[in-house]
Amino acid sequence: MGALKSWGIVLLALMVTGHASADVLRWRANSGQQYESKNTVKESVIGLDSITAKPALVTVNVLYQEEAAKNQSTVAHLASLPSFPRSSVEPGSTWTLPATVTYDLKAFGLTEPLTLEVPVNYRLVEIAEIDGKSYHHIKAEWYPFHVFENKIAKRIEIARLSGASSLDLLWDNRSGSPKKASITEETQYRFIDTTSLLYRREGLEEFKTVTDIVRERIIKQLTEQIASQKVANVEVRQSNEGIVLSVENIQFEAESATLAEAEKTKIAGISRVLASVKDRKLSVIGHAANVAGSNQDDLLALSRSRAEAVAEYLVSSGSRTSGSIVASGMGGSKPLASNDTPEGRSKNRRVEIVILDQETAE
Repeated sequence: MGALKSWGIVLLALMVTGHASADVLRWRANSGQQYESKNTVKESVIGLDSITAKPALVTVNVLYQEEAAKNQSTVAHLASLPSFPRSSVEPGSTWTLPATVTYDLKAFGLTEPLTLEVPVNYRLVEIAEIDGKSYHHIKAEWYPFHVFENKIAKRIEIARLSGASSLDLLWDNRSGSPKKASITEETQYRFIDTTSLLYRREGLEEFKTVTDIVRERIIKQLTEQIASQKVANVEVRQSNEGIVLSVENIQFEAESATLAEAEKTKIAGISRVLASVKDRKLSVIGHAANVAGSNQDDLLALSRSRAEAVAEYLVSSGSRTSGSIVASGMGGSKPLASNDTPEGRSKNRRVEIVILDQETAE
């Protein structure tokens, strides 16, 4: 079990680092991997005496993650948006970096697209917890402006272009990709006769990364197998690190880390379920009920020992090799419910088996 303990210390350190408030944000260029994106676009043109609005257009697209990371964008007419500083950021951090905006002005007679570099002001609003995962909530704004040369202005009848745009983004830093992005762009075209038009585009992109797609498949598969094998007191949910099998009220011999005989049947059932994801590394985490008068060091040691007992059983059952599983303990620091009731203590006295995402395990 020495290898399990040493890897547990390393993984625990990585988990603590991953949850720190300061993070270096970056795109991940995973070759061959794809996003699924659902895009909703609303467009309208506002003139002096009229408003023309198109019906909302909804499309589902597939994008290669490597290409998006290269362009630092998932929107065709935008590049380097969002961009991140090389240093770490935390809630409240601000930064300014350039982006490129491309305008198609063929409708006005300009055959070549107009490309502008604009400064974008970013702010990290918060670290948002959604469905067990952490996302960086970022807001940004930029203000394009361009005055056309006289000869071009006379030909296309546009004197200048100006605008105000904003981005509201949920960023998944583990996969190095956006999760949800809302972009509003307002562009005013001032004509040489001093009239103007305001073009407004509202875009909402909702993404499924490869990790999201794989998780959905595995969760469906595990839920069905747990039900068919009638494995009791096991909940399937998600966390930052991967898919969690939370085994509640797991029974050990009194004041020890030795699995009760009745529990071995439950763990054997879980072992059979885990055979369907044999290529994934596992993290086994012990938790304890933190009742009044408990010694925190004792709870930590006991929860770790119990996690190691479950990990050892999974290895001995042939479900995993010792090099693909790690055990650690959290004591009573991560309760799911109140320790004031028997039901709450039962939920908190648990062992979690985390099927690690590939990027987490790397």
